[in-house]
Amino acid sequence: MNIKEKISIEYQRIESIVTEENPLIEGAIKDGVLNENVYRHSKHKCCFILKEPFDDFDDEAEYGGGWDFSAILSYWEPDKGRRDSTLARCSAIAYAINHDFCDTNFLTSEQLKEGLSMCYWINLNKAPSRSTTLQNASFKRKAELWSPVVHLQLLDASPDIIIFGNTWDMPFHEYPFTDVDNTKKKYTDESGKWWAEITKTTDGRVHVNTYHPGRKGIEYESMVVDGIKDFLG
Repeated sequence: MNIKEKISIEYQRIESIVTEENPLIEGAIKDGVLNENVYRHSKHKCCFILKEPFDDFDDEAEYGGGWDFSAILSYWEPDKGRRDSTLARCSAIAYAINHDFCDTNFLTSEQLKEGLSMCYWINLNKAPSRSTTLQNASFKRKAELWSPVVHLQLLDASPDIIIFGNTWDMPFHEYPFTDVDNTKKKYTDESGKWWAEITKTTDGRVHVNTYHPGRKGIEYESMVVDGIKDFLG
């Protein structure tokens, strides 16, 4: 049984638990590699670890789900949405670090879509939620439930760079990579408001512990991109 088959089996097992507990949702939102060929051939394979996706919700409950995150590549039009959205920020970062750490300020819609296709996208909770997530005991239980899938996804991704969007302290199931503490460097943006701590793992991967990318200014992108460039030397 290969790694993708293991992911599929665990995903379906946990999804059945989630839908039984939440009958108003249609299923989980499947994440992971968005474009297998583009990701595998990226100069720097980049994985984002975020909290959870959101779909339809109101004051009473969450709805929706039951779809594959990679479908976004077929209909996303970056020039018609918010440039400070999570999708756009992650896409810009992935594009820049794979194109000589270029300036992200004037990326075109096509460049952003190319950047998104380079991402391996992992949500710790894969059931549809709300647009703002509280990192409380309820969320941690959800993350723990899905952690076997996350573990397998990280093995499948085998990323060069892992960017944690306010998820550094979340529960992981047998997290497969270990930091070398004395490699840690801290970077801040021009305002001093946002920061990123970057470390190297024992097998040479790069960890970026930083804020969630959504609704941050362009200076956030520059901080992450320039920090990784400096860290890699």
